[in-house]
Amino acid sequence: MPNHGGGAESWRRLKPIGAEGGIFYNQVKEIKPMKMQPVLFAGITVGLAIGMSQWQMVQASIMPGRLSGLMIPMVETAPAMAKPAAMAKPAMAKVLMAGSFVKAEHPTMGGASVVMKDGKQYLMFDQKFKSDEGPDLFVLLHREATPKQYGEADYVSLGRLQQVNGAQVYEIPAGVKVEEFKSAVIWCKQFSATFGFAMLK
Repeated sequence: MPNHGGGAESWRRLKPIGAEGGIFYNQVKEIKPMKMQPVLFAGITVGLAIGMSQWQMVQASIMPGRLSGLMIPMVETAPAMAKPAAMAKPAMAKVLMAGSFVKAEHPTMGGASVVMKDGKQYLMFDQKFKSDEGPDLFVLLHREATPKQYGEADYVSLGRLQQVNGAQVYEIPAGVKVEEFKSAVIWCKQFSATFGFAMLK
């Protein structure tokens, strides 16, 4: 039988086949089991050991604690946002009386109201309030619905008129019984002239 080398391959003579008087050979590759070399086995063993060690470190890195003296970083979660405390609603003013200005000796218009807020009473003019300029103008609460007399017992003064137009507020002195007064008045003290008034109901 011819021998061509080849390590794990060998030639085997088979039963003659084919033409008469001739002999044919079929090449058969016989696979011989390979012997595992000691160096290769040791390399695989070391590789597996390193792989297991790295996997343990990965597991430890996602768990809080320490590994062989090495600090494992802790993942801090953001603190939950506290809900804002409910703000106290401002006290609403309670309207006790209200009316609209009419002219007397001078054009006067807009709204007036007596309100209670936080235990105090106020006279308020709205944004539409408007009157004429005068030398000595005061804001009064008058006992008459249509003021005619200005004796000391007929009214209570809330002070000088702040401005001749727009919203404004006047505090009513404590102890004044607003239900005893029937109108809010713009009054010129110097000439005792009624510029305008609002009947309060």
